[in-house]
Amino acid sequence: MSSFISMTLNAKQKIMIIVLFQIVLIIGSFLVLVNIESQRIKIGESINYAGLNRFLTVETHLEVHILYLENNFDEKPPSLEKLKENLLLIKDGGKINSDLLTPLPLQLEEDWKKTFDDYLIFESSIQNLKDMTSENTLYVHTTIDKSAEELIQSSNNLVSRLTEYLFETYLLLIRLQIALLLLNTFVHIFLVFMIFRIFNNDLKEKIQLERFATIGEIGANIVHDLRNPLTVIKGAFEILKLKKNDMDETFEKKQYEKINNSIDKIIYLTKDILDYVRSSELQKEEFDFSEIIQNSLNEITLPNQIQIKLPIQDYKIKADKIKLGIVISNLIKNSVEAINENGTITMNLVENQDYVVFSITDSGNKLSEDDISKIFQPLFTKKQHGTGLGLASCKRIIEQHEGKISASVNPTTFTISIPKK
Repeated sequence: MSSFISMTLNAKQKIMIIVLFQIVLIIGSFLVLVNIESQRIKIGESINYAGLNRFLTVETHLEVHILYLENNFDEKPPSLEKLKENLLLIKDGGKINSDLLTPLPLQLEEDWKKTFDDYLIFESSIQNLKDMTSENTLYVHTTIDKSAEELIQSSNNLVSRLTEYLFETYLLLIRLQIALLLLNTFVHIFLVFMIFRIFNNDLKEKIQLERFATIGEIGANIVHDLRNPLTVIKGAFEILKLKKNDMDETFEKKQYEKINNSIDKIIYLTKDILDYVRSSELQKEEFDFSEIIQNSLNEITLPNQIQIKLPIQDYKIKADKIKLGIVISNLIKNSVEAINENGTITMNLVENQDYVVFSITDSGNKLSEDDISKIFQPLFTKKQHGTGLGLASCKRIIEQHEGKISASVNPTTFTISIPKK
């Protein structure tokens, strides 16, 4: 599924989905915390009304004594009904005055039931006033006093349990806040990583597409350039075939030279394209820098009139020998082609705190200041038969090593810096 989404969505759409997910998570976390905090506030209101039970019990107790003094046993104390309504309100929840109480949590129902049972006993003892005689007056009053005291005690216990529950809810809220903070932080870091990864993958794809687009742009030129040496090869073979029995050695040698030169040209053209398109992981190893310089010189046919000055110093470097060799060979070839006749190629090798720095200077001086800004761009070339991909490939290889490459004029000098680590 993820691979299907990856194939069907572009980078912008992927980032939008990730951002929306983060927003939903933040809003969800906020709503959960608001809901718990709202429950806490409502439980806090329940504590106030649970505390009111004690005052209503005392008030009812006083009203009973007043009714007794007035010898009025037919009326119920007004506060007794308020006490019952208050108890039921605490259990079932509801709106009273401007307050909205939440139903009592299930884990507190036993405490409420004990309070309500004590209320029923208190109510029953008050009703016994009607049947009171002179013989049981003390007993009835004692029963009322005792039941009132137990109701006050159970009301106090209910308040304590509600307070404990409120504190537990507060601790839960703190833990949840910490957990959601950690979760949001983790998700945020993960999403930033995912966005970076999407950008990185998109950039790689874009670079790859640009490379192939570049190849497409020069396709027609390459086909034309390849057609010429292939035509020469075919013509030379036709001549060799027709005159195989009547051909002197000099003429035959000349035809083979044509074939060989044409093949070299084809190799030259295709090598630049392959070096530019090929994208593989670095295979780093430690070696002496002088080793790849010597290998590169062995691959190139140097005119006798060109003098090579090698670096005096040598340093070990950890890099991809093959890819770095492509860069050094390319720079040496460019210097040879720039000199054309008599001249000197000077190589230098130094190190600083972070880099091993290689530079190559030629006496050809074929570059201008205007060329420097475009020299590493694909398709830019000053050669008659160049592809314009050689230096672009060099730049990509050096950047893959996390190094730097630059060019300067008067004299023409190319400098590459390869990190030591």
